[in-house]
Amino acid sequence: MAWGLLVWRVPRRRGFQDRHRTNGVTTMKRAILLFAALSAGVGGCYSRPLPETCGVPGTLTLYWQNPQGGFQANGQLFGCDSGGVASVQVSVNGAVQGVFPCHGPAADGIQLTGYGDERVSVQLDAYDASSHHLYQQVQTVNTTACADTLVDARLPALAGDLTVGYQFTDSPTCAANTYIWYTLLDATRNEVIDEVGPASLNPKAIPCSSVIALQAVPFGHYTVTRIQEIQYTSATTYVSLHDTCSPQSFDHLLPGETQTVLVPPTAGGTCF
Repeated sequence: MAWGLLVWRVPRRRGFQDRHRTNGVTTMKRAILLFAALSAGVGGCYSRPLPETCGVPGTLTLYWQNPQGGFQANGQLFGCDSGGVASVQVSVNGAVQGVFPCHGPAADGIQLTGYGDERVSVQLDAYDASSHHLYQQVQTVNTTACADTLVDARLPALAGDLTVGYQFTDSPTCAANTYIWYTLLDATRNEVIDEVGPASLNPKAIPCSSVIALQAVPFGHYTVTRIQEIQYTSATTYVSLHDTCSPQSFDHLLPGETQTVLVPPTAGGTCF
């Protein structure tokens, strides 16, 4: 199986040293600055006393996607689209600071203000357009008064084991000596994560009636794009007994799930 967890890795950002700094506080062209409200205020923000050393609160800047963001396990740049992320919720010490669009004004970063010399717990939760929870990072950060603390997000995908079941529409059992061919697409990240077919190294990898058990599959939206039961008539030829080339989709959002697709009798063709 060819999927990899979408763990963001920290690149050395081009131009980082060229950012303008004033009194140790980074100013970003497109970052959102969240001014701390009074403790009874809105938005989950809270006020902090100004550090006596300089009279200016420290800031905490969070990045979660390119060009500031990181890399997938396969080395490709990670972005909101490739990760299937629509929004990111930011929490500090358990208090939600806001939910921000992954694209748009929050694309380059979020900057929070009102921090001194302290350790804070930062949690980032990333969601798709249907509010499905796909990624999470929890990290302890040391902030500094009078300066900016920069954090590059490394959000691993939430994942769990997945069993793909199949059910024939005309029979509860498999024919003798048959095998399952199928393709499973991670529609959230537009990546085929599992496939067995005539061109596979082992086209007999899934004997019919055996389960298709996949481990640590990232949460998201999945599609079985094609599936069929085949029987070899010789070493190189086969016939299809059941097949469908019509995509069947489902959400994988919990560990240990079983998702079952339907396979009708063949109409005389093949999906591979």
